[in-house]
Amino acid sequence: MSFHQKQTINKKRFAYSVMSDEELEGLHFDVLEVPQSSKILDTRSVDNFKTNVFSGPLKSKVLGALDKSIAEEKLEAANYWAFQLLFSGHINALFDKLISISAKQINIANPRLSTFILKKTIEWEKLTSHKVYDKKMQIKLRNNQEMRHLIVEIVSLLTLSRKRKLEGVVRLKQNDFSVNYFKSKLEAKDTQHIDLILKEEDPNEVRIASNEFLYQLMKKNITKTLYWLSWILEWEKIHVKKYKQFKVAPRYNDGIDKKCVTNVIWLIWEIVNYVKKSNFDIQLECHQELNSLWDLYKRNFTLGSRSRKLIYLIWSIKFLSTPKCDWKLKLVERPYLYFHSLANVNLMAKKIKPHEVNKGIYQNDKYKILIQDNYIVSGNEKTSKDNARIRQEEKHRKDMEKAHISRIKEAKKKKVSMNSMNKMDTLREIDKYMNF
Repeated sequence: MSFHQKQTINKKRFAYSVMSDEELEGLHFDVLEVPQSSKILDTRSVDNFKTNVFSGPLKSKVLGALDKSIAEEKLEAANYWAFQLLFSGHINALFDKLISISAKQINIANPRLSTFILKKTIEWEKLTSHKVYDKKMQIKLRNNQEMRHLIVEIVSLLTLSRKRKLEGVVRLKQNDFSVNYFKSKLEAKDTQHIDLILKEEDPNEVRIASNEFLYQLMKKNITKTLYWLSWILEWEKIHVKKYKQFKVAPRYNDGIDKKCVTNVIWLIWEIVNYVKKSNFDIQLECHQELNSLWDLYKRNFTLGSRSRKLIYLIWSIKFLSTPKCDWKLKLVERPYLYFHSLANVNLMAKKIKPHEVNKGIYQNDKYKILIQDNYIVSGNEKTSKDNARIRQEEKHRKDMEKAHISRIKEAKKKKVSMNSMNKMDTLREIDKYMNF
């Protein structure tokens, strides 16, 4: 039988069994451990990195440096700061920062970015949700090859993408809620479209503001659209502060807890999705990106995450308010730099590895092994001269400590400072040599 002929395996000759999903998942994670040469063996726990990162700088400073490096397209620096956060166990802070950068710095400048972010979010959640990396054990992800590649993929893509600032919500004043000023802002001619969206339980004041939001969004006026978005969200805050709650008609969406269905945010999203479906000028690629942003917003939604996820809503408004996006642009414009970063992912780890800390030396008398700085040295290989030197240095260190403690006690007894004690000793030595 030639090499190219189809070959079959005779199962009767082999012992085999079907692996469970848990066994397969565990095997998958074991295989993806990084090479020993770039493995981080630091003994510090995640509690040691609450304010500082792996090599010492403040976490807040590193997050700022990551933001700046991506903005200035400094590829190596951006990956360096991202790895500092990964190696310190700041997994969630790192990912949240990258999502924020993708929306605030890039958004539609890389039109296909939102679908890429959705795919990477799913991969991220799959990795971080594994029971091996539960809670404080997430720091172990720094030695997972798939996580390292995922970070370099996201950071490198964001760094190499074109940049475009994302508009934000408008800061409103008390005057914005006065009746006369409110009326002066109204521009919608009718309620033809909003009547298809509103329900009986929706409050009257939100009905009017929602109609204006829809009208400006259909006109592609992003400034005025964001004004009415800000108005609705601020009105909700005022109402909650005064009456403890603010509800609209329930709107049910897949994956959303029933406790959240009366939140005003779903009315806003229904308007956005209505404009997306009813606007025939929107290109097919734009539909896909808008669907990705909608999925990202709904994904693992909680009331606590609403503010953080608002960037997905504004990103969607940006798409709908932009006449045309350049869909000829590729997701990765400079692939040679992008793949160069991916190929050197573990070289970055080696660059940071010398900053790792290993606490203490452990001597095992039974097996005669010495473990120092993460390397095992056989006790039999060390000469008696080396052992004597180590014992002598240790004895000298202890003697110095005892002498220092004794000097402190003597100074306290004589009620003088250590500085004065040292000066007196110096004078005695001078007298001794002068009288010789």
